[in-house]
Amino acid sequence: MIAFEELAQRLAPDLAFLRVGDFFNLRARGAMVQLLQNRDELRAEFMPSRPLSDEETRWLSTAGWDAPRRGRRTWLHSYAWPLTAAAARDLAWNLAVAARSFVAVDIAGFEYDARNYDTWEPITVSALADLPRVADDNEPRSRGSAPYCHEGSPQTRR
Repeated sequence: MIAFEELAQRLAPDLAFLRVGDFFNLRARGAMVQLLQNRDELRAEFMPSRPLSDEETRWLSTAGWDAPRRGRRTWLHSYAWPLTAAAARDLAWNLAVAARSFVAVDIAGFEYDARNYDTWEPITVSALADLPRVADDNEPRSRGSAPYCHEGSPQTRR
């Protein structure tokens, strides 16, 4: 099994190949980090499964994550598209650190899903190949249904 640092290194180049509408998420224990490819940005999302401490919220804010809006629990971190190489490395690192710090300490506890919102077809993200993939239900989610559709996703903006 790969380490989080290796995941971040492998993930950065994969980000250049995402198409509009592609997303992937890493989840464990009811929490999740997700990445959505929109027309003009890549949007990272983090949904905790528990309340965060003041220290944790300060860390997320310092790392560039936007706090959830009132009534929501999703932290957001947007990157302008197309990404520079430095932005891709930063984004991949932020996802890996959030996953390790707030979702599950052991990468072996994760599973992932990777799809295109418009077609609902599975996509390949080579950096995630060592992790178990969520069982393919082949059914598109309705608009706004978690864990696939959050603020700013292609489905919520149609």
